[in-house]
Amino acid sequence: MQCSGLDPGLLELELTESMIMDDPQGAQTALIALKKLGVSLSLDDFGAGR
Repeated sequence: MQCSGLDPGLLELELTESMIMDDPQGAQTALIALKKLGVSLSLDDFGAGR
């Protein structure tokens, strides 16, 4: 992993429910790691057409 110097608290990732459901166990591991870093996460499937 490369360090950018950006404060993780300033970063927000928006994910769709379908992205997470493609690999639930892998997504859970990745999302827990991101939260531990302080990254904000949001989940949105509005308008995805599924």
